[in-house]
Amino acid sequence: MELKRKEFLVGAAAFAPFARTFAVPKAAPVMRLGVMTDTHVGKTVASCARVRMALELFKAKGADLIINNGDIADWHYPTGYQAYRQVSKEVFGSDYKPQEIFTYAWHDAFAYKGHARDQAVPDAPQAFEDARVLLEAPNGHTATVEFKGYTFLVMPQFTGAKGFLTWAEYEAKVAAACKANPGKPVFVVDHVPPAGTVYNSYNWGSGAIRKVLNKYPQVVDFSGHVHGSLRNDLFIWQKEFTVINSGCLQVWGGLLSANAPTSKQSFGVLTVDVYSDRLLVRRWDVRDQSEIDPEHPWVVPLPFAAETAPYARERRAAAEPKPSFAAGAAVSVTAEGKPFTGFKISFPEIEKYTMQYRIAAQRKGAGGNWETFTWLEIFSDYWMFPKDRTGKAEFLYKADYFEPGGEYRFEITPINQYGAAGAPIYATAKAPSDFAKAKTIYVSENPMQELEFGRPKAAKRHVVAADGFYGPISGGQWLKLPEGIFKGPKGTKYRATLDMHTVQPTEGSLWSVKFQDPTSPVGASTRIPTPPGDSGDERYVLELVKRADVETYYIQFDWGTSGRVKFKRLKIEQLGG
Repeated sequence: MELKRKEFLVGAAAFAPFARTFAVPKAAPVMRLGVMTDTHVGKTVASCARVRMALELFKAKGADLIINNGDIADWHYPTGYQAYRQVSKEVFGSDYKPQEIFTYAWHDAFAYKGHARDQAVPDAPQAFEDARVLLEAPNGHTATVEFKGYTFLVMPQFTGAKGFLTWAEYEAKVAAACKANPGKPVFVVDHVPPAGTVYNSYNWGSGAIRKVLNKYPQVVDFSGHVHGSLRNDLFIWQKEFTVINSGCLQVWGGLLSANAPTSKQSFGVLTVDVYSDRLLVRRWDVRDQSEIDPEHPWVVPLPFAAETAPYARERRAAAEPKPSFAAGAAVSVTAEGKPFTGFKISFPEIEKYTMQYRIAAQRKGAGGNWETFTWLEIFSDYWMFPKDRTGKAEFLYKADYFEPGGEYRFEITPINQYGAAGAPIYATAKAPSDFAKAKTIYVSENPMQELEFGRPKAAKRHVVAADGFYGPISGGQWLKLPEGIFKGPKGTKYRATLDMHTVQPTEGSLWSVKFQDPTSPVGASTRIPTPPGDSGDERYVLELVKRADVETYYIQFDWGTSGRVKFKRLKIEQLGG
């Protein structure tokens, strides 16, 4: 098997009973864990700055065991692993040496011994062993660690691949550990979380891990991989078992509908106090060792009981208040640039219960009513260091979505981490006439009839259903663009404006839409995720800068679970070289 890379704040009332019972344990815990993940260090000691801060925090808090959940280095950097160990020795000196557990993941085999980026890694087991030696780590890629009366099962990212455990062997290890530890949690240390559990795990989680662990309610799965801010409460999950994810200690993008997220910095780690009757999980910002939401640590009662588990998503979603703008909150809309580059949307942030905002652009329909023709999401400032928050959200809605002289209304809707929406606020604006010039090279008012849609090597294109949709289809589909229209040299810029309607599961892996050269990743544009559920009419603006002398491109629908799609209009423009 080849190994290839695949590419929110809970209402206090919901946890009041647990807070009263477990808020300040007086007895000392059996042990304290320090947990971090996705450190992605480079080649130097300087690249380990966040690792140093995390280790200093764990030292200050007296961690007995430190877990790194994988992607220790950004690539397989021998000097990076050595730098990590050097920093650890500098932090702990001879004061004490906590036990360590390392999980090894894709990036720890990435480009091993000259393998090309994003290509198969047939010798991943040896890459992980080399990393272990360089780190002076106590465990290899698969290990059973007994510590202070508890079992930790260490698993690599590549279970099921050659040189690693089979899935049957993975389950056998979990089953044996649970049988040997009745009434106690068994800690499974993975890199990839079980699918459909913590934040982003529908897209980046493992269905195989979920299938196994669903059978073992004792399991507490520690994981990483999904990247994100620990100021988001969706990094803990309970249903059939428990998952605790430590986000990342580098950068993250996150999931937004119809908008490619920007890169954001993350400085979060966890400490986990293990008691006989509970786990007490605290979140920390390593920059100043401040606790994130100190009044609401995550308290996991033991032994696990699904019917009362406090971090069941449905229970928390029902208790989470809908976000609400303050009375009199107003939206400001300003036309930016000469020529016009877009509308700058400004509005006051909501302090509590808001993870993101949906910004809908509307125009008047035939009956004179405002009708949404496109929408997208942006994150609130919830993830930022509190002192860095400005209290105001700003977003540039690019000119590509609008027409010269058109009149528009913008609807701003706040959304909490469970997807519940509060009441919107509105503002209207008129687009100027001085748009940047672009050469239209292709327009289709009926892409369903004029363009082929399917897999590039498939013998037949998909058939349009009676309701006008393609589907159900999975990800990995390609909308073939006309031959001969992308004739510009390398460096030429293009833009596709695609109006479409998607219907996907509300819970599942979403499609990712982008320009794509069918022969290689070269020339791929920014990915824009489709929204869950029924999107209604939606406009996607995809941009491309040619990086190779190819003239054939597709619009690719990557990843994603089964869904349906209807293409309504496509325009492609050349913006220059």
